[in-house]
Amino acid sequence: MKKRFAIYLCGLLTILSLYACGADDQKLQNEVNATLTASYPGVIGSVKHGVATLSGHVTSENARIMAEQDVKDIKHIKSVVNKIEYQPAPASTPSTSIHVNSDNVINQTISDGLRSAGYNNITVEVMNGEVTLSGNVKQADLQRVMQIANEAQPRKVNNRLNIE
Repeated sequence: MKKRFAIYLCGLLTILSLYACGADDQKLQNEVNATLTASYPGVIGSVKHGVATLSGHVTSENARIMAEQDVKDIKHIKSVVNKIEYQPAPASTPSTSIHVNSDNVINQTISDGLRSAGYNNITVEVMNGEVTLSGNVKQADLQRVMQIANEAQPRKVNNRLNIE
């Protein structure tokens, strides 16, 4: 009888520990996808047992490598399986070229937009048209913060925000 009870107890503890790992994986997956959505719109990630699997399409090999590195930098990610496919962007015509504002204009526009929306704990850094956002933001506010940053027409937005 004691042996049977011990077996049931071990089974219950195993189930509880697996359930606990799943909750952590879900939180990590949310953080991975928030990071990817900000800078790599065609890429998504999934997390199982701390291992992130990335999939989707990017238009440069550099973006593929950077997406992997950004996810590796997330705390508690054990490793990354990069299944992102590189698809070169079609040749652009003059009418579809992207306009990138100067660093000062981008920084001022984003800072003013964040401040007017009440996001005072976010730091904005701009270098060569590339924006890096850092600080703390609520999950519900992340999309609005990214929208404010992208409205300034930067070349790229790097999301280094901590999700609360």
